Amino acid sequence: MDALPELDIQEDLEELDDEVVEGTSKEPSVAEPEDIFAGKPTNGKQAPPKPKKRPVSEKQRAHLDRIRVKALESKAEKQRLKKETQEKFQAEHEARKSAKKEAPLKPKPEPEPELIPEVSTAAKEQSHFITFMENMGRFQTMKHEHRLSAEARVKDLQPPQPKPKPAPEILRVPHNPYQDAFDW
Repeated sequence: MDALPELDIQEDLEELDDEVVEGTSKEPSVAEPEDIFAGKPTNGKQAPPKPKKRPVSEKQRAHLDRIRVKALESKAEKQRLKKETQEKFQAEHEARKSAKKEAPLKPKPEPEPELIPEVSTAAKEQSHFITFMENMGRFQTMKHEHRLSAEARVKDLQPPQPKPKPAPEILRVPHNPYQDAFDW
């Protein structure tokens, strides 16, 4: 163990401590808001110059002119068609409206009021009760028929029940065949 050399790392540690202390003491640089929104680079470099636009050729100008003329023609045609259909609709609407005005209104015959015999409230209640009981009787019969039909459907859907096996018959009491060996 004595063969290991002694290292003097104390000096290196002191240098590192000095660098760390110097690095942490610096405040982070904050760019001014004016620089950010003005589009100026914050690192001191200037922005590269923008390339200049190429001039439009005569051929391109002629093509654009032709397209503009066609667009104006198609727009005018659409407006004309829209106006024609609107006029046609208006004419039909006016014709229907005038036809309704010209048609004589037929007076509707008033229905003659039916004479309803006055019935006392007790008789009304009795008739309502009788109607209720008749409806309840019909409901009970329908309910009973529905239950019977549901039971029949369930029986039709169930498979037949297997017949139970008969219990085994015991002929004699079980007997130990080695019993005699122990009787002396």
